[in-house]
Amino acid sequence: MPMVIDNYCISTDIDEDCQVNNEDCINKSHTITESSGDDQDSSINNEDDNDEVIREFINLFDVNREQKFYSSCNLSIYNACMEIIKHSLNLNLNKLQIQHLLNGLRLLLPTENKLPRTVTSLLKIVGRNVSELVLCDVKKEISSTAKRYVNLIQEYQNQPRMVLPGDVLNGQIYRNLPSNKSNKLTLMLHADGAPAIKVGGKSLWPIQCTLVEISPPMRDRADATMILGPWLGGTHPNRDLWWCYIVQQIHDLFRNGIIINTDAGEKLKFNIRAQYATFDLLALAQNCNIIQFNGYAACPDCDIHGIAIGRQAFYPYSATPAAPKTDHDYTTLSIQNTTVTASKGIKGSTPLTKILVFPDQIAIDYMHLVCSGHFKH
Repeated sequence: MPMVIDNYCISTDIDEDCQVNNEDCINKSHTITESSGDDQDSSINNEDDNDEVIREFINLFDVNREQKFYSSCNLSIYNACMEIIKHSLNLNLNKLQIQHLLNGLRLLLPTENKLPRTVTSLLKIVGRNVSELVLCDVKKEISSTAKRYVNLIQEYQNQPRMVLPGDVLNGQIYRNLPSNKSNKLTLMLHADGAPAIKVGGKSLWPIQCTLVEISPPMRDRADATMILGPWLGGTHPNRDLWWCYIVQQIHDLFRNGIIINTDAGEKLKFNIRAQYATFDLLALAQNCNIIQFNGYAACPDCDIHGIAIGRQAFYPYSATPAAPKTDHDYTTLSIQNTTVTASKGIKGSTPLTKILVFPDQIAIDYMHLVCSGHFKH
């Protein structure tokens, strides 16, 4: 179970994006539970019916949303619900706490009030698209995973060439990463453009992380894969909100490392490094803040420019290789006000440049580009 340290609610339609840093959400479930008793089930069904009537009333008969919350109230149903949502965000309330708030308000209001009975109905009435982001404690995630595989990690680091000569540990980037004689844990990050699952009209996008020092195929097991930042919403994740705090945690671990207490009572110090991040084409443009794959300067590695043929961008063969893009390009052009051509397809900054060298540590997506691309045909 990931160790949760932050829970964010983001509404893209309220006056401005609202971030909520929930310090009380450690190991706390934010789901609203339903009772199993027959009487209570019947009551819940009646409440849902009442909420549906309210929504239909607003949509059909109150186009301007001027129907009062209750007879002596100055607020409309819509405005009252908006106030509840804004105050809930300002007070850093999760779903369960908002439900308790609704239950408490109902006891204080006149019986004629049209207060929604559930959080879901509250959001539907105001028509707001609320996304949820959970940020996990990266240090605890790495520590628990490394402790689980500590014997394999130590053994594989000592003999990587003999076990798997073609693995990442034997590559140039791994050998060039900052190192000393102490143990190492090297992170591989991954995010996909397609959601992992869809739940209740929303999609789930996770940031995943594995350790290079765990040998294949063990490194891809479920208990060796860390989830650092699940995003649940109707829209794609906001790049800065999604990555910024995770990147900050990883950057701190670069300096401080971690200490793991083994079951044998031994304390092992590990240096933390980052090997690469990998994305499919959609996620690559979103997370690296570059032109999409169907644009004119879409290559993340070189400064090649496409040409328009009809309504499509093509990249004709040239005997002269295009100039490679460098980390300096990504860190400088992202903050300069330049033309589209001069920007080399770099639209802006991304938090990932703080822990990765672009584009060398942005891995080619072998599965989608090769296995699901050329090999498939």
